[in-house]
This record gives sequence, C-alpha cells and structure tokens, in this order.
Amino acid sequence: MMKRLLITTLLFSGITAFPSFANGVLSKKNLSLALAEQLAQHAIQSCVAKNVNVAVTIVDRAGVVKLAKRMDNAGPHTLEASRMKAFTALTTKAPTENVMKNA
Repeated sequence: MMKRLLITTLLFSGITAFPSFANGVLSKKNLSLALAEQLAQHAIQSCVAKNVNVAVTIVDRAGVVKLAKRMDNAGPHTLEASRMKAFTALTTKAPTENVMKNA
C-alpha cells in the first residue's frame, strides 16, 4: 500500500511539475448518443415519408458504430450496408449521398 501511494505521489508530482506535457494531450469532440439518436430518427422519418425501409448506422469520429437501427421490413443486408456506407462517408469525408453516387 505504501509503495502504491509513493508511486502515485511521484506520478502526480511529475505531471504537475511539467505542465508542458499537457500540450501533447489531444482533445476531440465526438457525437453524443442523444444526438446520434436524433439523427437516426430524422433519417428514419424521412424514409417512412418515402415508403422506404432502411437501416441507419451512425458512426463516431473513429468509425466505430455509435448507433444502428433497422426499420421493420428492411432487408437483412441493409444493416451491414448501412454500416459500410457510414464508414466510407467518414473516411472519404464525403456526404453519404456522394458515396452512393460515386459507387
């Protein structure tokens, strides 16, 4: 226990003694789950209005799935296709509509 306290104290004092190291820490904004849910619901509502059954996938800035939804009666392939489309849009920095046009 004493050894752990000593190591923790040394680490903390080392970090506070060298604030210039803090410049190396990256801070990035990311999509919240609440906003991902709103975006997905908006997409689903747009598709309902067009009488189209789809899957919607929202990925975070790292390309990791944040939220995925498949509408009733949407084909089983739509979920994976939606994930790939979202990932491709992220990595190419292009809107998803351009992904489909370029495919």
